[in-house]
Amino acid sequence: MGRREKMREGRLNLLPSLFSVYNDNECDETSHLLAKYLLENFDRLDELTVNDLMDAAFVSRSGVRRFCQSIGFGNFSEVRDAFVEWEMFRQYYLSYSLLYSDVKLHLREDLSQMFSDIDRLMTPATTQKLCNDFHEARHVVLLTSDSSSASLINFQRAMTMLKRLVQMVTESAPTTQTVRSLTSEDLLVVVSASGSFAHAQHEQIEASGAKKVFITAAEGARTGEGGLYDGYDQVLAIKPPIVRQSPKHVLYATYGMEYLFDQIQVAYARLFDVTLGNIDIVW
Repeated sequence: MGRREKMREGRLNLLPSLFSVYNDNECDETSHLLAKYLLENFDRLDELTVNDLMDAAFVSRSGVRRFCQSIGFGNFSEVRDAFVEWEMFRQYYLSYSLLYSDVKLHLREDLSQMFSDIDRLMTPATTQKLCNDFHEARHVVLLTSDSSSASLINFQRAMTMLKRLVQMVTESAPTTQTVRSLTSEDLLVVVSASGSFAHAQHEQIEASGAKKVFITAAEGARTGEGGLYDGYDQVLAIKPPIVRQSPKHVLYATYGMEYLFDQIQVAYARLFDVTLGNIDIVW
């Protein structure tokens, strides 16, 4: 695998990578200024030039190249090619608000239906089996799309309070070696509501030696038929399936995954934290 392929492995979209840089660096740092300029001008990304970035962040041409490589792109031409993400993400984030005249009413109804679908999936037996896998694993890694990662941060922190450390690997911070180095004593949980992220990560997921669980709302062929579900020890698929970039995609990637993982965390606490009753509850 060449250097450029290594840089791109594990990364799906430009926008989450830019937000990661924008949020994690000081306002006067070059990387922050470059990310800020690109985010503010994302709708005309294909029109920008290297000189525009040099002027915006007071950086050299080689500095622009280093920035592009730091977020997984070989050069600015590759970054500029990602301008198609503008319409894709506008559809993803905004289409639900345009779907109904009474968004609030339909949002409650859609969330209620989705939660019922998840409840049917997460039976007590299924939930306990997954909790046992979390408990017995030497190391646990959540490999998740950025669209679901924000919803899983509280799960990660809550599990730490239960003495179960969970590492999160996302598309904007793809520590691919972490995933590849996992062994049969470890647990890899892949979270991809539409299945697109899991499909893009297929190589590194396949290369991992960990026990693998796939949590999704995507439709896939039965295991062994060369479909999306192949290669996993367990697949938890919310039914009915969703279509990528459909208006309801964002609901499953955010509210849905948070609700599902809340069930895991609550069950884990009751199964394995013998001191849970000592916590003072203030109403």
